[in-house]
Amino acid sequence: MIYSNAKIFRDYKEIGVDIYLAGCQVCVVEQLSQAGVFCESIPKSCLFATVHDAVLHSTQIHEDKGLPSYDYALNMSSTTKL
Repeated sequence: MIYSNAKIFRDYKEIGVDIYLAGCQVCVVEQLSQAGVFCESIPKSCLFATVHDAVLHSTQIHEDKGLPSYDYALNMSSTTKL
């Protein structure tokens, strides 16, 4: 399972998709470290305590690269009316 996750990270990285790990239990992070996965394909910088932290990081990365901001998603006028 660990090595298939590393392959998934590599495959998605090749097509420009970033993957983040959030909310992992300590034992999971230890298993990944012991398996040497962080050295090979998954940087420890992709680990986050919460999904919110990962989203904030991703948003900052996209803004730094000049990609469009997702502020429009927060615009309530663009949401579906019930």
